Amino acid sequence: MTHRIAFPLFCSLLGVIGMAQPPTELAPTNPGFDEGVQGWALVKPENASHDAAIGRTAAGSVKLSAEDQFHPYVAQSIRDLHGGAAYTLSVWARGVPGGQAEVALKIEYYNAAGENTRGQYSNAITLDSDQWQQITLEAVADPDTNRAALLLRLMSAGEAWFDDVTFAMTKEPAPVTTNPVRVAVEAGQATTVRADVRLRDAWDGQQPQAAISNADGAVIPGATAEAVAGENGLVKVTAEAPALPAGDYLLKLTFGPNSGTLKLFACELRKPANLTDSGTLLVGGEPFFPIGVYHVSQSEYQMLAEHGFNAVQGGNPTALEDFGKLLDEGLRTGIMIDVPFYTGGKVAANLPNSLEKIAAFRDHPAVLNWKIIDEPDLRPDVIDEVAGAYRAMRAADDAHPVLLTIASPSHFPYCVNFCDMLQVDPYPLPRNPLTQVSDTVRAAKAVLRPWQHLTAVLQCGWVMDRDRPANQPTYDQALCMVHLALINGARGIFWYSMHDPGWDLSKTPLWERIKELNSETARLGQLVITGEPLPPVTVDNNDIQAAAWELDGRTQVLVTNPTPEPRVATFTLLQGVKGCELLRGDGEVEMVGGAVKVSLPGYGCATMGVR
Repeated sequence: MTHRIAFPLFCSLLGVIGMAQPPTELAPTNPGFDEGVQGWALVKPENASHDAAIGRTAAGSVKLSAEDQFHPYVAQSIRDLHGGAAYTLSVWARGVPGGQAEVALKIEYYNAAGENTRGQYSNAITLDSDQWQQITLEAVADPDTNRAALLLRLMSAGEAWFDDVTFAMTKEPAPVTTNPVRVAVEAGQATTVRADVRLRDAWDGQQPQAAISNADGAVIPGATAEAVAGENGLVKVTAEAPALPAGDYLLKLTFGPNSGTLKLFACELRKPANLTDSGTLLVGGEPFFPIGVYHVSQSEYQMLAEHGFNAVQGGNPTALEDFGKLLDEGLRTGIMIDVPFYTGGKVAANLPNSLEKIAAFRDHPAVLNWKIIDEPDLRPDVIDEVAGAYRAMRAADDAHPVLLTIASPSHFPYCVNFCDMLQVDPYPLPRNPLTQVSDTVRAAKAVLRPWQHLTAVLQCGWVMDRDRPANQPTYDQALCMVHLALINGARGIFWYSMHDPGWDLSKTPLWERIKELNSETARLGQLVITGEPLPPVTVDNNDIQAAAWELDGRTQVLVTNPTPEPRVATFTLLQGVKGCELLRGDGEVEMVGGAVKVSLPGYGCATMGVR
């Protein structure tokens, strides 16, 4: 699981410049910090300052410092970029002798609508001396890009100085570039494909030629395309693709002497035997609500089971004998195994070994699912291998679902075409509201087929700061996140992480109540997977979230307040309300006319019985 930090959009940053051609270098405003921090936005200001005494080529630099994990940064916006071009951000940085400050660069691309379409980090660099070293990052802009935000960021506690920033186009756009670059289509059905196209040369109005070829290069007849002028110099293309068998294809769009390609992946989804029509996992033919955790060792399975976990993301030893022992330990301890097949961050390279394991162990009772990879949306080197891996794994096993974990909601509509189970991993703390969980789960649920399973991966922390957790929720926050996930459609909960560098969950405050948390989660999970969901609950306070199920002839409503302050709301059900009682949790409930009035403390949760 990749650690990610969410950033605000930079719609009004200073530093607007024009781009002249043929020169490719773009001079940011005040690149050497000779004029203080003019032209740069500071986040947060108390952790960023101008240092007039220290500089690389002349006195003056920007200093970032932090005693915690806030990760301050400075940023500037550059306008009038060319979509499809590659740009390189470069800066010089230094630390202090013996220091361990980690720094990184980031380029965020935006389109004319202000949407952040792409963000890319450099590798983190540790600054352990006062010698200046250069850091660079190259990132290709999307075809509709017209602006970028440049971020210089401190990734850890410590001190770092930045100076002499440059930003340049290092590769011109291809003659024809498309957005999106890949599209999923349903196998066996003719499909309309729409794309924004950026032409390096001005469009003369000539209509494009379209051709589709398969993985062997053979042309599939029947493709056509039409183009119209769009905004901001884009050409809007509508292509008609014939029915395609499941497989990988290229759609070639030719404008005069130039052409570009768009990748087509024809998907053929079908429900595996171990999922119900409503997306509930089946284990031994019975409904199963997973409560799992990442980054565990095989020796901890027994301890985890004793603390209320029933699943883990397991290991992936290459040898079949060792892999079998891992599954056997899961069976012995009652732990189901989410099997990760992405050792080394690879997909296609691992596929022969993955298929060998599926063939050998698809009947093992401890297998919960097969996982292609974690967050392929953040791995451009392997994302195009996912579709083929899904087809191969499903062909090898028609019972166990195949899983993807996806980080960015913008990638949900594409990626859900190549998995039976989807994990989403919203991590709001320490800076974002807990509703990041509900927003992410709701976005995923909206594009999943009814039978596809959805699990929310929630944060239990992974960063220590001076012997205390830096991003661990309190018990109340953790339980609130569980409620937010289930209210909005999740049918499983995993936690990140048991272990990370310098991190051991069992030695943190939340572990003291983890058994209690898992017990509550199991109770809620049983309601979700065995109850009958009722029509949406009408709530008069947008801060409060609620959903209702009927179980054993009784209506139960889950309700939560994801804000830190107390909230009061009234809610009604479509079938009406005659009475209510608090079955479990915080706050107070009472009948007010034909509605239920509920008062909840900050991060409060409740289960109510309604008749």
